[in-house]
Formats: sequence, structure tokens, C-alpha cells
Amino acid sequence: HIPYRGSGEARNAVIGGHLDGITGQPGAFWALGRLRSGDAIIVTTASGRQLRFAVVRTGRYDRQAVPLVAVFGPSKEANLNLLTCAGPYLQDHRTYRDRLVVYTRLVDVEPTVRGRPGDRLALESIPSASRRPTAAN
Repeated sequence: HIPYRGSGEARNAVIGGHLDGITGQPGAFWALGRLRSGDAIIVTTASGRQLRFAVVRTGRYDRQAVPLVAVFGPSKEANLNLLTCAGPYLQDHRTYRDRLVVYTRLVDVEPTVRGRPGDRLALESIPSASRRPTAAN
């Protein structure tokens, strides 16, 4: 359940996604490491409501030293933390050495969008204005 203003909830919600698949194909969070402070994450809920979160910061941690309270613990605000693997692949452990966490904070809630399917969660990221391509780029 993703928290948002109006839901009366202030807490950390977490979505974890794969960096890649078994054969190395890009996973759901393949590009997560490209997000920077200020970028927007838009979550469309099952009811079609759009929640806009802004990236506050990113953190990369050894897989055995992820700050669990910061990621999963209580919060006074509505946050969405995105979590995936990072760093070199450890063949003997069949996992990646690190974990990447993108910390975001809710900044806006848009009303229900008509015509949206009611049974999926969609994630979309939008670069901050300072990182958007311009005609000069």
C-alpha cells in the first residue's frame, strides 16, 4: 500500500525490483541508478490516482549493511523507497554485492485518471528540469 496525503498515512512504503534477469536481460529496476535528486517518480494506483514522488537522495550499501530502519522503518512523511541490487555480481553467492536505495518523498496527488486499468501499479520516472535534454544538447 502506497501512502499519500488524504489517506491519513505517513510512513515508508518500499518497492523492490530486479536489476536484471537470470540471463542478464534488464529487469524492472535496470535504470534505477540513473535517478538523481529532484527527479520525479509517478505511481499510478489501482484506482487510477497518480502519486508524484520526488527523489530526495540515493544510497548504495553493502547487501549486509542496508540501513533497515531508514528504508523500512517509521516516518513522519509519506515516502516511497525503491530498492534493487547494485555493484559486482558475486557468482559464489548468486547475488550482487550491494543494494541501491532511492529515497523519495510524496509531493503531489492527482485525482483519478479516467480510462486507466484498475488492476496494475505503473512506475514512471521523469528527470528533474536540470537534467532534461534541451535543443542545445
